[in-house]
Amino acid sequence: MDVVEMAIEKVKQGLLQEYRHIVQQYQVPVFRYCYHMLGAVEEAEDAVQEVFIKAYRKLDRYKEGTSFSSWLYKIAYNHCVDHLRKRRYCQFVPLCDSIIGDSDTMSCSLENDELSQPLQQAISKLSPDDRTILMLRVLEEKSYEEIAGILGKRSSTVRKRYERLRKKLQQSINETKGVVIDGKFAVNQ
Repeated sequence: MDVVEMAIEKVKQGLLQEYRHIVQQYQVPVFRYCYHMLGAVEEAEDAVQEVFIKAYRKLDRYKEGTSFSSWLYKIAYNHCVDHLRKRRYCQFVPLCDSIIGDSDTMSCSLENDELSQPLQQAISKLSPDDRTILMLRVLEEKSYEEIAGILGKRSSTVRKRYERLRKKLQQSINETKGVVIDGKFAVNQ
């Protein structure tokens, strides 16, 4: 049994302070996901807090033996989609190459400005489901099965959508007078 599973058991037994182990384990990845879904650091920080509060309140519904990570991401996904619906528009969502987090603040830095602009434009046009597939597969390295569980879809459907997304993003970047070679953006001349 890993640290998270042990913490879940202890929280269910009434040792509420053990929830901090769960938060410590997943705070940065959930922040990164929320940031990519919502597009703003402040909104993502608020969303992370809400996600962990919701997860805590629903912890009795978590079934041992299933992926806690997938269960938590499903809560994060639903929270972000609800937030986006309330906003009634999809905000420009940048793709970050690295997320830096500490206990007080979390920030996002773009390592490659040349890559960020065309990629940001392409990602901003994606639906929340497509952004979720992209972020969980690329940044969080989730399996197709885990992503399918989060979205309530079949893994074969997720795999096909991911492949289409990659082609769509590549085409969009190429149309903006650039190409991606070995993960690096290069301007056509």
